Amino acid sequence: MPTSYLRPSAVGYSDQWTLGAGATKVAAVDALDPLSHDDSVTYIEEVTVNDNQAFTLTNKPPSAASFLALRVGVRSIRIAGTSCSAQPYIRLGGVNVVATTVSPGTAAWETAVSGSVARPGGGAWTMADVQSAGLEMGITLTANVGATLFVTSIWVEVDWALGGGLIFLL
Repeated sequence: MPTSYLRPSAVGYSDQWTLGAGATKVAAVDALDPLSHDDSVTYIEEVTVNDNQAFTLTNKPPSAASFLALRVGVRSIRIAGTSCSAQPYIRLGGVNVVATTVSPGTAAWETAVSGSVARPGGGAWTMADVQSAGLEMGITLTANVGATLFVTSIWVEVDWALGGGLIFLL
């Protein structure tokens, strides 16, 4: 089964985090290849609980494909402080569904990929949902005790198959 890595293409519906390093927020969190990261070279950062940063997505799978699963990936580190956590999410039709909470340490950058994320608004995911211009990903700082959260990469993984249920291996 092929996997497409959907990457940030523009700032989405909410723009509250700070650009820490990099030319733009999109460039700061787009690793181009989610398996390779530039860590402290480019990142966004936040200290305020409930501040939210969203991104629209690019690099979507073919529209003829069948949807199988969708996950959110984040690479982050906590700078100083006692603790902090954040919730990556998927947004569709104005509804957010959170993925697995990330609570990174201070020793090294950490990569977290959620389990399959439910469709915002309920029901089953379709490839039309994934192709929708209204599909966004984002992250919200949910708790903070004297820390700053840095995020160097955020992406969405979509597993798919070509129509008819056949699995296509690349």
